[in-house]
Amino acid sequence: MRFIYDRCLAAIILAVLVLVGCSSHTPSKAVYVETAKNTDLEIPKDYFKLQNVPSVVDIFSLTPSQQQNFLNYYNDPANADVKGHERLYDYLSQYTASFDFRGDTFMAAQSLTNQAGNCLSLAILTTALAELVGVDIEYQKVNSAPIYQRYSSVMTLSSHVRTVLHEPNFVKDPDFIYFRTPQLIVDYFPQQGDVVGSSVSRQNFVSMFYQNLASEALINHAYDRAFSLLNAALSQSKSNSATLNTLAVLYKHADNFAQAEKIYRFAIDHELQSIDMIWNYVNLLEEAGRFEDATHWRGLIENADDDNPYSWIDLADQNYQQGHHRKAARYYQKAALIAPYLHESFFGLAKAQYQLGELGHAKASLKTAMQISYLSDDKKLYQAKINTLH
Repeated sequence: MRFIYDRCLAAIILAVLVLVGCSSHTPSKAVYVETAKNTDLEIPKDYFKLQNVPSVVDIFSLTPSQQQNFLNYYNDPANADVKGHERLYDYLSQYTASFDFRGDTFMAAQSLTNQAGNCLSLAILTTALAELVGVDIEYQKVNSAPIYQRYSSVMTLSSHVRTVLHEPNFVKDPDFIYFRTPQLIVDYFPQQGDVVGSSVSRQNFVSMFYQNLASEALINHAYDRAFSLLNAALSQSKSNSATLNTLAVLYKHADNFAQAEKIYRFAIDHELQSIDMIWNYVNLLEEAGRFEDATHWRGLIENADDDNPYSWIDLADQNYQQGHHRKAARYYQKAALIAPYLHESFFGLAKAQYQLGELGHAKASLKTAMQISYLSDDKKLYQAKINTLH
C-alpha cells in the first residue's frame, strides 16, 4: 500500500543551486585565500542583515481547529480497529485529495489552509499530524531524473523527499524474522526511475525547509532574507551539503568571493561536497582565471560522496558530449554501481565503450540495458543497436 500523490519535481525541493557560465561579476573583484582544515566554519554575521524567520515550532504547528479536526477523525470509535499509522495515512489521503501539488514550500498549517504544497510541505504536514498522536516517522531522500530550472545566472536542481510511517506499538512475533517494522510510505507520484537514497535526519530535514526558502529568496535577489534562512538552516545542521552550497552561491552573488571560496573549501576538507558543489567551485576558479587550480579540483569530482545516480549520469553525459569518453564511462559505471537497475547508466556506458572501440563491452552493456528497461520502446531501441554491432 503506497500513498500516491502527484510528484513535485518541478519545484525547488532540496534545491541544489548550480552556477551557470556567465556572471555579472568580474575576476578583478575576486580576492581568494587559502583555508586551513578547521573544525568550524566561521560565517561573518555582519555582511548581511539578519531578519526574522519562522521558528521550528512554527514550521510544524497546526491551528487549534486543524488539530481538533484530525484528532476527531483519529479517535473516532469507528476507526478504533485501524492501526494508528494507517489512520494517519487514510486521513491524509482523504484530506489532501484536492491538493494543488505545486512547488511552494509551506509550513504545516499553511499546507492545510491553502490545500497546496510540494513534497517537502507534505512531509512537514505528515510530521505535524504524526507528532499529535505519537506515530514514529522517518524521512528518506529519493533520487529521480533531474529537472533543471534556470533563473538568470542561477540554476536549480530539484530533488525529492518522502515520509515513512511506522506502526505504533508493534510487537514482533518470535517465530518470524523481520527486516523492518510494518510501515507506510507517504509520497508523491512514484515513478519507475526513482531510487531511494539515504535516510535524512530530523535536523537535516528541518534545514531543508529553510534552504528551500533561501533558494527562492536568492533567486529574487533578497540576499538578507536568504542569509537569514541559511543561518537558521545551519543552526539545525552544519553538515548539510546543499545548505553550504547555497550559502557559497549567495556570497558569490553578493560579491564576497573570498567567503564563497572558504565555504567550498570547508565542505571539501570535511568531505561534505557533492558533485554540484565541486562544479560550482571549479566555475568560481575558472571565472577568476585560475585554470590550473580549477583542473586540480575538477579531478576531485570522482571522489565526491554523492549517492544520486542521476548526478553521475548527468556528469557522464556532459563528458561524453565533450568527447571525454573514458571519463564518461567511469561516471556511467559509478551510476550503475549505485543503482544497477537504471537502464540509462548502461546505455550511456555502451555509447562510451563504442567510442573507445570496446565493441564487445558495448554489446554487453546494451544487453543489460535492454534486460532491465521496462518500456517496450526502450527495449526495441537497445535491440536495434545491438543488431548494428554484429
